[in-house]
Amino acid sequence: MAVAPVTGPTVTVYIGRKPLFTYLVSVVPLVNNPQVKEIHIVARGRGISRAVDLALILVERWFKDKLKIKDIQIATNVLKNPENRIDRVSEIKIILEKSA
Repeated sequence: MAVAPVTGPTVTVYIGRKPLFTYLVSVVPLVNNPQVKEIHIVARGRGISRAVDLALILVERWFKDKLKIKDIQIATNVLKNPENRIDRVSEIKIILEKSA
């Protein structure tokens, strides 16, 4: 799990293979930090469903009045694998914004 350090109003959380609760626990301090205005949740491939679950739990259950989904961006990354074949990997970026 990677969380970019808080250096400005936007923080990025990269979703990987860890359990969902690990990411939930890491995002809670970001929501309570007054410097952070937006949280970007980024995932590729199999982590996409975990990223969607994380965003929905945060917005609909834990922080109903504090967070809202600002934008959802999807893309396909073209990667070269070790066998020199081209792989296409789906990517999602969910942008959560603190409500006023």
